Order: sequence, then structure tokens, then C-alpha cells
Amino acid sequence: MRAIAIRLFENKVFGTTYGKGLRRSAVYNATAEITQPYAKYLLDFEPGAAWINHARTDEQLAICRRLVEQAEANDSVLWSWIKWYDKTTGEKELVAGFAAYDTDSEEIALDLDDGKRALTDQWFLPARRCTGRAGKNSPALLATNCDLA
Repeated sequence: MRAIAIRLFENKVFGTTYGKGLRRSAVYNATAEITQPYAKYLLDFEPGAAWINHARTDEQLAICRRLVEQAEANDSVLWSWIKWYDKTTGEKELVAGFAAYDTDSEEIALDLDDGKRALTDQWFLPARRCTGRAGKNSPALLATNCDLA
């Protein structure tokens, strides 16, 4: 299994508006970094109804049809679509798959299918609370299957 680290940050602009009738619904913003081969992904964890509303591609609609009951019935689970991120150019690209964070059990599931970068895998990781340092942009939660030292 590939080494991965998922860092969740509290969304400081959660609930604010960014246009007429548009409200930011992501409770957590997150990054998922995979080491071999290196890839970075962006995640925006939001409640099920908002997540389903943001489905745009045929692949996303198929995932929603498969998970709609689970997404709508369980308020303790936050969901995210996955975007690949190139940190040198700032380019973002939607990839197949989804992530789910269960706030009750504090577990993160990531189902990734990025054919362009030959990364197809699933992870189920326990998330741990982080102790933040004043003045630093430290994550609220960390989930990993490797040593980050």
C-alpha cells in the first residue's frame, strides 16, 4: 500500500457567502499527499447534501447514485470530491473518486482513481487531533499510514 498523509484544516470561511445565494459549505479543507509517485490532492469536506449538489461529471453522478442513501442519512459523515493539485503551477484537475470523513469514529476513507498519474487505490485511515502551534498553519486533524518524521 502506498504511503499517504491527509491533513485537515478547519475552514475559516465556512458559512460565509461568495456570491448571490452562494454559501461556502466545506467544514474542513484538506490535502492528501502520496509519496510514490508523488501527487498532491485537495479535498473540501462538506455535508452530504452539499456534496451531492456539487456533482458535475458522469463519474460523480454514478458515485452519488451509489452512495446517496448513505450521504443523506448520516449527518456525522462529511464528503469530498478529489482534485489533483500541481503546486508549481497552481493547476487543479478533478479526478475520479471521493473521500469521506466520519466525525463520530474519526476515520477517513479515500477512494482514488487517477488514471492520468496511474494512482488507483483505497485507504481507510484513523484521524488524530493535532495540537496547533500559535501563529502556524497547523492542521486540526491528521490521518496517515506512514511516519512523517
